Amino acid sequence: MSGAVLAARTQQSSPADCRRFGQVAWGVLAYNILVVLWGAFVRATGSGAGCGDRWPLCNGVMVPRAPRIETIIEFTHRATSGLSLLTVAVTNTRVPQTIGDDQPAPGTSACHATLAV
Repeated sequence: MSGAVLAARTQQSSPADCRRFGQVAWGVLAYNILVVLWGAFVRATGSGAGCGDRWPLCNGVMVPRAPRIETIIEFTHRATSGLSLLTVAVTNTRVPQTIGDDQPAPGTSACHATLAV
């Protein structure tokens, strides 16, 4: 996207747009905290091997059939982690469009995206 188009978009961002984006960003953060806590639950219950060692497949298939409880716990964590990566990526692509390139947040969001991976 050219700088002129991006500048035009950032000038059109209203305070309501920024507020809404902030709410979405806080929601993404809350969701990521829940994913981390679910990961702690996976570790505490010893369910980490519930899907075997063939990542990203779960026991050789995309969606496990007739899974044990350990498989359900691990598969749920894998699915929520993947969704977490997508939410962070989408949120980070919206930062420059919402608050502008001249703010420190675009660089910070790139750092957060790197840590999420």
